Amino acid sequence: MYTLHQQIHTCVPEHKQVITGSDHRFPSLAVQDVHFGYTGEREVVGGVSLSVEPGQSIALVGPSGSGKSTILKLLMRLYDVNSGSILLDGIDTRDLQQVSLHPSCHFIC
Repeated sequence: MYTLHQQIHTCVPEHKQVITGSDHRFPSLAVQDVHFGYTGEREVVGGVSLSVEPGQSIALVGPSGSGKSTILKLLMRLYDVNSGSILLDGIDTRDLQQVSLHPSCHFIC
C-alpha cells in the first residue's frame, strides 16, 4: 500500500506552490513512462505509468524482482528516474527536497 500524507507542503521549495497545510488534502500522484535501472546493463522498471488520485491507496503486486521495491524507492527519491517523470500535484519530484519527501510516503511490505 502506498499513501501520500498531507505534509507534502514541506517538500516544495519556496518559489513553488502546491498545497498549504490548511488544504487538508492529499496530493495527486502521476508516474509517467518511468524507466530506471541501477546500472546501464539492466532496466528494472520499464515504461511504468500510473495515476493515484488524492487520498487513494494502491497496492503494488508482483513476483520477486519485478520492480515493486524499486518503484517505492523512486517515489521516495532514493534514486532518480532515468527517464519519464514522477509528479506530485503536477510538480516533478526531482524539484522537491528529498529529505522532506520521505515523511510524506507510507507503505506496508
